[in-house]
Amino acid sequence: MNALVKHIRDAAQEHGITSQPVVVAVSGGRDSMLLLYLLRQLPIQLIVAHVNYGLREQASAEDALFVAAYCERHGLRFELLNLSGQYHPSLGNLQVWARNQRYTFFNQLRQQYGAVAIAVAHHHEDQAETILYQFLRGGGLAAMRGMHDWKNGIWRPLLGVQDSEMSRLVREERIEFRQDESNLKNTYTRNRIRNKVSPLLNEIAPGWQHQLTARGQMISEVEQYMHEVVLSDRTWYKEVDSDHYIIDLSALNRLPLMRYRLWHFLDSLTFSASCYEEIWNLLSAGNGRFFENKKWHVLREREHIRIVARLREIEDRVLSLELPKEPITIGQWRVSVTLFDDVQSRLSSEVVALRLSSLSFPIAIRKPQEGDRIQPFGMVGTKLVSRVLISKKMEQFEKSNVKVWSSDQMIYWIEGLVVNERCRAQQGDRVLLIEKMHDNETF
Repeated sequence: MNALVKHIRDAAQEHGITSQPVVVAVSGGRDSMLLLYLLRQLPIQLIVAHVNYGLREQASAEDALFVAAYCERHGLRFELLNLSGQYHPSLGNLQVWARNQRYTFFNQLRQQYGAVAIAVAHHHEDQAETILYQFLRGGGLAAMRGMHDWKNGIWRPLLGVQDSEMSRLVREERIEFRQDESNLKNTYTRNRIRNKVSPLLNEIAPGWQHQLTARGQMISEVEQYMHEVVLSDRTWYKEVDSDHYIIDLSALNRLPLMRYRLWHFLDSLTFSASCYEEIWNLLSAGNGRFFENKKWHVLREREHIRIVARLREIEDRVLSLELPKEPITIGQWRVSVTLFDDVQSRLSSEVVALRLSSLSFPIAIRKPQEGDRIQPFGMVGTKLVSRVLISKKMEQFEKSNVKVWSSDQMIYWIEGLVVNERCRAQQGDRVLLIEKMHDNETF
């Protein structure tokens, strides 16, 4: 016990924890009660944080009372977050929700008390299970190195302590704790690993936890090297903005460790391992092939891969434009009514003038439909809008984002591309002026 207390005291000093407050996450179970007992041996102020999720009804309430009573006996400050009845399946994965709730609570306490750290009771076997779990779900090198003993103020003083040693200390020091019966149920993946996979691995490869955590340390060193040397090269992709990326396949193909670079990049965008395989297959797929999930749309376009957030995709809904009495904004365009004489010299793909007398309002702003035709500026006959887009040699992504301005089946303008000859303006005409707005413009 004295050796472990000394180890924790040395770790506390290494992380700058001397007399500052520390928030301790205490569920009332064996691990957290041992951690609390050990930290009480140090000259630091402790704030005990307990979360009652209310998922085990009376048992959950009794856990909270148990921890509160312990704190009262030992003169410790006790803080409770009561979440009984607050979880609903519509909130998503229960364990993710619970984790977000408790760490939000812990960080609030940390700020409230000016605490230097949040201490949690993860131990050696927890670390091995974490690495195994990350491997099974397709985690990369960074994930498979496991949990940090100290990162961003989260402190795990028991991370190197084995489960058998913790059980021995609890018996010898007669530390009371509450047994969470839900840990024995195989409802969650972590429980199934602990209750079913770990015992089997103990039979097949005794000491596997030590081997796995040791490899985790080596993986950590490799990951650091890869990050500094390999991943610092970003010449093979372009970040258009925070939800739009373009991968240059020619540049990527010239680099070593191509698979790893792509995996790490996709992992940073929260793609899962199964998504990675789908996207990897796009590298050898034909132009126009795509993959998408709830968040991203990934498209193969000639010599590159485009990744764009689905929220950025053009919506199917139709916008309706009435004759503007004052200048207005429609999407990325500023719309107003003016004289052709005043704007003739400024016309371009980003500044368009449509003869007002040729238009019928309201104007529908929508995606092109099958059979849409337009008489391109300077031509006699009409042409299918789809053929116009092909002639422009546009990428598939660009085509999917095109809109047309029309009414009564007449296409006045293919947005940013072609004006209808029938909307040609002349001297003295009043026109609908459409000007593209840029990010640094205000209106």
